[in-house]
Amino acid sequence: MHHFYLHQPGNKASGCVLVSDGKPLRFRNRKDALSYVMRRCYQDGATEGEPVINIEGSDGRWRAFDCRLMPYKGELLPSGASDDAVAPDSTGFH
Repeated sequence: MHHFYLHQPGNKASGCVLVSDGKPLRFRNRKDALSYVMRRCYQDGATEGEPVINIEGSDGRWRAFDCRLMPYKGELLPSGASDDAVAPDSTGFH
């Protein structure tokens, strides 16, 4: 199962960064990134209630969500989101 970390964007013009198993992916906005996560979860057979994504809020706090994007009541996923892991691909977006 993949684990995802969605950073809070610095500004809307820069898009957003989703880290998937240590690899940064750039998206135009958070909605596109979350759509990608949902597709991957169902392709991978994620079960409801299983934590799959940590999302950084505008307050800087990380929160865990399951494959339905419902809040996960347990612990956050293991740390894997690194601010220095952000490197856009040649187009700047996925």
